[in-house]
Amino acid sequence: MIERERQPEKLQEQKEYNAEAGIAKAVSAIERLLKSQEYVVVAISGSSTNVGKSYISANLMRELTRRDISFAPCGDISSFSTKPEFRVRDGSGKGHVLVLSAEYPALNKESKIGQDNYLKKQAEQFGLPISKIDLRIFVYRPDKPFDINTETADILIRNEEAIDDIYKTY
Repeated sequence: MIERERQPEKLQEQKEYNAEAGIAKAVSAIERLLKSQEYVVVAISGSSTNVGKSYISANLMRELTRRDISFAPCGDISSFSTKPEFRVRDGSGKGHVLVLSAEYPALNKESKIGQDNYLKKQAEQFGLPISKIDLRIFVYRPDKPFDINTETADILIRNEEAIDDIYKTY
């Protein structure tokens, strides 16, 4: 029997989306999750400033509004210190989405677990049955790539339209 040299396993290449396609993918994932749970938590993380986190958040919430899905905007887990007020037009009972629009990206599996545990603890203060971040969206610009592994992202958005805010002074 001839012994073959074993080939190393190839890592699955992570699919990237443009902003529009990434938002559509996120909305589809949220609707799917809401079929089996009342609350969905979405965390949007950026590789740097001015990569489009606010743009992605605003357009995601606009799409949720169009679908009559209740949502509550929140900066990040640490700013989740008051009970979120979910916004909904018709009270349709389609579930609730907590949008963490500026969350630090989870670096690895252990980091994800740590974020989830902290979120669960914060949610328990308000009697919310939230135990984890359900959907992690990472956003970057080609000239501002992530300097970390992005494998913890569920959706990776390459935002070629984002530009530096010329009116901001640091």
